[in-house]
Amino acid sequence: MVNPNIYAIQEDGKLLWHHHPGASTGSGHWEAPREIGTEWHKFKKVFSGGSGVIYAIAENNDLLWYRHEGYQDGSNRWDGPKTVGSGWDFEHVFCGANGDIYAIEHLSMDIRTGRPSGGHLLCYKHLGITDGSYQWAETKKFGSWNFSTNKVKQVFSGEEGIIYSIRENGDLFFHKNRDYHTGGSIWDTPKKVGNGWSFEHVFSNGEGVIYAVEHSNIDLRTGRRVGGHTQWYHHLDFLDGTDQWEGPKQQVGISSRGYVKFKNVFSGGVDISLAREKQIAADKINDFHWRTGKNFGPLGIATGSLNRTNDGSYVQNYQLGVISLANFTAPPLAYKSIQGLLALSAVKCFGTEDPGGNDQTYLIITVTSLNPNFGGVEKLVYTSRTNIQDNVEGGNIIFQNHTLQNIPDITGSGLKIHVAVFEHEYGDADQIRDKIQQIIEEAAIRGASALAAGAAGADAKLAGPVGDLIDFEIAGIKPFKIITFGIADLITGMFADDLVDEHEFFIPTANIMEWAQKEDENFPKWQASLRTNGALTPNITYNIPIRPEDEILFEGGGGSYKVYFKFTPKVVWIPIEAKL
Repeated sequence: MVNPNIYAIQEDGKLLWHHHPGASTGSGHWEAPREIGTEWHKFKKVFSGGSGVIYAIAENNDLLWYRHEGYQDGSNRWDGPKTVGSGWDFEHVFCGANGDIYAIEHLSMDIRTGRPSGGHLLCYKHLGITDGSYQWAETKKFGSWNFSTNKVKQVFSGEEGIIYSIRENGDLFFHKNRDYHTGGSIWDTPKKVGNGWSFEHVFSNGEGVIYAVEHSNIDLRTGRRVGGHTQWYHHLDFLDGTDQWEGPKQQVGISSRGYVKFKNVFSGGVDISLAREKQIAADKINDFHWRTGKNFGPLGIATGSLNRTNDGSYVQNYQLGVISLANFTAPPLAYKSIQGLLALSAVKCFGTEDPGGNDQTYLIITVTSLNPNFGGVEKLVYTSRTNIQDNVEGGNIIFQNHTLQNIPDITGSGLKIHVAVFEHEYGDADQIRDKIQQIIEEAAIRGASALAAGAAGADAKLAGPVGDLIDFEIAGIKPFKIITFGIADLITGMFADDLVDEHEFFIPTANIMEWAQKEDENFPKWQASLRTNGALTPNITYNIPIRPEDEILFEGGGGSYKVYFKFTPKVVWIPIEAKL
């Protein structure tokens, strides 16, 4: 959005507010200027931060913050001044958007080499721009703007990481930081987009609109100033920097003419349209989501649309958490909200593996999450072993309410539970547990790494629905299939205990999300998911398997068992870092 407001400081210190309703088209319609302050000539530099915020650098190099409360109608209403910095001694200082203040250092001569040094471009972010509080983000230092053969004479900001510079020979250059919205520094090669730019004051009001105030001189015959006209230009391709222009169109609303000379003329700030602001916010959030693994990562699939709140912040909800921006220029903050507890509700023996009629039974349970955002640090697999239950006979119910100590982070692809039922002979149960952990963990790392590679390459498959995962293929492998193979062939003959059978249960993220919906501090849908079974005692409840028809009979060598789990959701807010 083109900002229609322009401020001018006369040599006598009066501050004038000008309003150009034709700013977006260059029409000659202007409102009459309004005087809104005095003594402004005492400042070394004055520039706008947008939305009425004006910064001024005092003679002692303090940075002062003002807010022109009447910036929309030109009324003389103010907040400030407030001192928000010191030591602001620079060659050039100008504002970007939403608290970004650019400064170019003075050039100095290196006495050792005889070459000029300094001239670096610095970016300060004033976090307290809205209220004048003394809050700043870490300063960023970009490359040197020390163009030794063609020094920068004037420099001003466009928008969205765009800077224009005018060299001493009048050439106009376009500079763009393509990583501006994510806080990085990827600068395009400067593009020359004009010549003959020799003006007293030059500034942009957004969307490629640039005002240039000509130099003025005293007519010795009349004692009046001549020249000093204001020209309106429109850089048509202001986002990419091709040399396409509309204008100039001469303006009469503001000019250093007659008996008036302006010490400074500056924009009311670069204001971005709400639609563009929303797009920037959406792009930043989407980029962060990709860098966590998109729909298969720790946040899952987006639920609902991007929401802009009254204070200008943005919130996008997901199945398992949220990504927010304090404003559209702020870095994303993400939190995961849903965790869970997994308990072995019970195991029912329907027949023994041992011909003698009783077993020494134990289970090895492995819970796996293919988290593409694991970064090689978080555990993808947790394996636990029950105690060895002696004298198990057909009809016995064992391992009631056995809570597993740990489960991995839940992701958009849900949780997979591998269960192996063993009949103990004379083997080492812990050694078997550790081998199963190793086998499944190696497979899980391969699978998660494939998902991470897909996310890093923005593979569209990760942005689609999370449906049947067995044949889902990415980066040349089927990540969910490689953790569904049986372990029987891998451990046969390695250990002295008998494997009765092995199977897997799957908990989809959609079910976990539904169970975690709270009402009055309760989880009614989770309560409704719990059920009992005639084969068990009435006090035993479970929700895994999710449907009765999904119950599995573990059988082999004459033994037969059924296994039941209870998943309990927990709402715990945990920060998430994008690691891809």
